Amino acid sequence: MISIEYEYRILCDPHFFSWLKTNKTKDKTADILFKLLRIKSSSAHHKKEHNVILERDYKKLEQNGILKRIESVRELYNVFRGAVKPVQEEDFLNEYEDPISKRVVYAIYLSNKRPFKTVIFTDPEHESKYHDNEHFKGVKSVTVVSGDVAIDKINKLNNKFLINRSYK
Repeated sequence: MISIEYEYRILCDPHFFSWLKTNKTKDKTADILFKLLRIKSSSAHHKKEHNVILERDYKKLEQNGILKRIESVRELYNVFRGAVKPVQEEDFLNEYEDPISKRVVYAIYLSNKRPFKTVIFTDPEHESKYHDNEHFKGVKSVTVVSGDVAIDKINKLNNKFLINRSYK
């Protein structure tokens, strides 16, 4: 399997997947999930944990029926689980009640290891809430993107995968 050093890790919030499923983008949901799966499985530093979602956020997707809509195409459920890994919240996150703060602080925590940068994927409606969060101010190792910008980042990482695969 190819091993690629990506420029950043990915933390997804549930709003990103809600947006992905409900908005008409040029890329289909299945294509985006397959690209995320490739990125996650080829990560040199965090194989199987390159793209993550907090367990609480994953459960929120289940409760809101977003995963059911993704699962309606049977193969997509396994692709979703392969695309992002639900991770348990670290104990230090218990002191934060606001989910935005939890994600920002967790993204900072993820950026303490290689590749030392994390990108949070969300929807356009929530992006400004991250930028306004007190924990985000002055942090250089974490960025927040939404919507089509997030899709563009996924496509760029996927292109890196495809280029490396063609040379192997």
